[in-house]
Amino acid sequence: VVLPLAGKSAAAQFPGAGAGLGVGVGVGAGSGKGYGVGGAASASGADAPDATEPTLRILVVDDNHDAADSTAMLLEMLGYQVRTAYDGVSGVQAAAEFLPQVALLDIGMPDMNGYEAAQAIRHLPGGDRMRLVAVTGWGQPEDRVKSAEAGFDRHLVKPVHPPDLLALLEEWARAS
Repeated sequence: VVLPLAGKSAAAQFPGAGAGLGVGVGVGAGSGKGYGVGGAASASGADAPDATEPTLRILVVDDNHDAADSTAMLLEMLGYQVRTAYDGVSGVQAAAEFLPQVALLDIGMPDMNGYEAAQAIRHLPGGDRMRLVAVTGWGQPEDRVKSAEAGFDRHLVKPVHPPDLLALLEEWARAS
């Protein structure tokens, strides 16, 4: 399976029972650079991602550990610096310590929901410069209005289409 991701691609191989899973990422159209999970060079001996490419610090906050971890893994494979948190309170704390340029926040979290976390992040030193993205299953017009009122820059509905997210991140990376 190969997913084109805004000038990059991710591939997964499912060779069969007991054979394991292969995951790789290609950077740039026809670049020939391939990366395995965790950013290691592929079996072809490809180089590491070009250090001159703009990268972002991204915080992923979701109480669904699988969703947070898989999103973080994909972003790391594509060269982004990523941290995860699994609840709103930890997300705000991570934002204060990690100082991400982008935070992807689930809305429907217990204790401190994504709206509250976004408002708290906006009040942190530098929080006004962070790009906040609501990543949620709630996609009605009133949900989008509520996200904007809470301080989110964008509202994406789950399941998020990876090329859409990557295009947004690359746009923001070029602007930073």
